[in-house]
Amino acid sequence: MPYKAAHDIAVANVKSAEAVLSTARLVLESNKGLLEEEVVSEFDLQTARNEVMEAEAVLQSSRLAFLPFVSLGGQGK
Repeated sequence: MPYKAAHDIAVANVKSAEAVLSTARLVLESNKGLLEEEVVSEFDLQTARNEVMEAEAVLQSSRLAFLPFVSLGGQGK
């Protein structure tokens, strides 16, 4: 049972990180257009870029934490 719970947490963490990255990318794309219209500043655009980089790192970390479960093929207990 502890294995299943840890597996489920790892899966949830990956899905959450994917969603955060998707949102960060949407904000970045939106800010690019808004910068051209002078609605947001270069600072806002750089902040959005940084949020994408951070979200990518969290996703990578989440995927790496999930690897032991993939390696065990669901057989570990």
